[in-house]
Amino acid sequence: MKVCLIRQPAGLGDILYTQKIAAHYRDMGYHILWPVIPEYAWLNDYIRDIRFISEEESFPYKEIYKSGIINVIENSDFSYVPLQYADLTFPKMKIMEAKYELSGVSRENWQNHLNFTRNEKKEDELFYDILELKDNTKYIFSNRMWGPPYDVKKNTSLVIDKDLLNIELKFIDGFTLFDWCKVIERAAEIHITHTSVVYMIEKLNLLATTLIQYLPGKQKQFDQIGALFNNMEWNYLYD
Repeated sequence: MKVCLIRQPAGLGDILYTQKIAAHYRDMGYHILWPVIPEYAWLNDYIRDIRFISEEESFPYKEIYKSGIINVIENSDFSYVPLQYADLTFPKMKIMEAKYELSGVSRENWQNHLNFTRNEKKEDELFYDILELKDNTKYIFSNRMWGPPYDVKKNTSLVIDKDLLNIELKFIDGFTLFDWCKVIERAAEIHITHTSVVYMIEKLNLLATTLIQYLPGKQKQFDQIGALFNNMEWNYLYD
């Protein structure tokens, strides 16, 4: 069995953004092995054509994974693609674009290769039972969190000053980010700091026409990510 080992254990947005690279190797007959931080092991329940495994567990070629090698390794039955280190190989490129440069894959239409299975039962439970929303409830969806689950930061500059009900993203036991899809799709407005939610939104059917991203780091962060998204309705606000 041909194996493609991808090193990009976090963040979640990076993982979603680079699914086209995994698809490229899968189309060449490789089985995709993708170690992630333990907090993302649930990805197996939503993206099912990749084997996500905690990087703390044992897995084939782990010695290469831990070696610190920053270059792609390719042979007839094994490929190693260290996306996490792409910016070290291409320091003058934008961080996210460097990942595609390292793999030799075009990033054009990356959204077409981001596919995940939604759990409608969990989405409904979150929407109706946990958050107590109704089909006609008008609300804002917001998120001020960013960073991996073990080091969550909050963007304190994101302030919602409107009369609408504000439903803010939060960690709820038993639910994942993908289980918030219905909540996000039904929102009248979306106000979020730049994080993995933005990548997931590329695959959702939104009712909202007001879409705002709050970018810590001022113009510098927009320069990194501004050209990644098809949805041209985003308004960007800076600290």
